[in-house]
Amino acid sequence: MPVKTVAISQPGYLPYPGFFDKILRSDLFVFLDSVQYARRGWDNRNRIKTDRGPMWLTVPVKAKGNYLAKLSEIEIESGQNWIRKHLLSLETYYRRAPYYQEVYSLIEQTLAEGHRLLIDLNISIIRRFCSYMGLASSFEIASRLDAAGKGSDLILEICRSRGCTDYLSGVFGREYLDEESFREAGINIIYQEFTPPVYPQFYGDFISSLSIVDLLFHCGPSSAGVIQHKTRITES
Repeated sequence: MPVKTVAISQPGYLPYPGFFDKILRSDLFVFLDSVQYARRGWDNRNRIKTDRGPMWLTVPVKAKGNYLAKLSEIEIESGQNWIRKHLLSLETYYRRAPYYQEVYSLIEQTLAEGHRLLIDLNISIIRRFCSYMGLASSFEIASRLDAAGKGSDLILEICRSRGCTDYLSGVFGREYLDEESFREAGINIIYQEFTPPVYPQFYGDFISSLSIVDLLFHCGPSSAGVIQHKTRITES
């Protein structure tokens, strides 16, 4: 069934609020799992705030020597205590937050599911957070769609396959999207110029663009309203 607005992004681990801003502004959100895994990127890690500044939470993966693997193929390393470490870090730095118990429970439940693939872990926790915030967008996975190509061509093919009228891109899409091809296909490109929201935090001066969990612990279900407050949308 055709949809109006489609957004497409790689699902990282505990993504930052701008990722969820895309979801709440789209009718269909496509998880882009058919592209190369980003080493030292955001696919398997993100930052939380501590009394000593930002700290990384990293999911150990089997990527050594497999530099061309697709995100959909990346496996989580087994036999490590990373889950316990992540949960302990969240408890240590957020247990006094207003929404600590309910958000911690969402994360704990997801990590306990025992995912083998990184992509499955990331999508599961993203969808849980969306449900918690009341985001009503539909979801699909790129590798399960009839779409081929790379870069701008792949994005266009996904949009065509869903029959959308608008594609919601991050601002950096201006650097690689072939706008003329989208116009010829009758698809309008909308650019998201996301301004990180300011909200209550612990531990001194505000730090922006942390993992969504920092916002959720402090603002709970109302986080969606905080996220979209200052985002600017422009058209190609």
